[in-house]
Amino acid sequence: MGKTSFSSSASSSASKRGSSEEVMQFRAVVPPNAKNGQPIKVKCPDGTEANVKLPASAKVGQEFLFELPAHVLLDPSSAAYQSNRGILSKFFFLEETITSSSSRGGKRTNHPRTSSSHPNDFFNRYGESITALIIGALLGLCIVTGFLSGILLVTRDDVDLYL
Repeated sequence: MGKTSFSSSASSSASKRGSSEEVMQFRAVVPPNAKNGQPIKVKCPDGTEANVKLPASAKVGQEFLFELPAHVLLDPSSAAYQSNRGILSKFFFLEETITSSSSRGGKRTNHPRTSSSHPNDFFNRYGESITALIIGALLGLCIVTGFLSGILLVTRDDVDLYL
């Protein structure tokens, strides 16, 4: 199952159907390496991923709209939210467009920040706070050390009298 990860643009609009099921619409562009009928992985603006199967008439660079049920996007406890397999109700094709990535010659992909358990992510997330805490502790230690050494230097003559 070949998958291509790319970001969808943030044109999400909620609409109501006759069955009162709320759906969200997303706009995406067919990536250059996708084949007709191939399932591709689409990242929604909120970080949710969905597997979308391209129809046989899809062309590279063509924009299309697809819908996802809102409860899947809004309920993180649902199994569909975590796996996002087979979540697709309709396709709407728009006019063929030239994306900014193809006109500039480079690929531009926006990846929203997702939580991870890698050890470096802790420092990346809290690095500035940890650095400020360490600098504050060092400054405090220097102040206390200077204060105590100042007291010992001033009272050194008095201590020598009693010894």
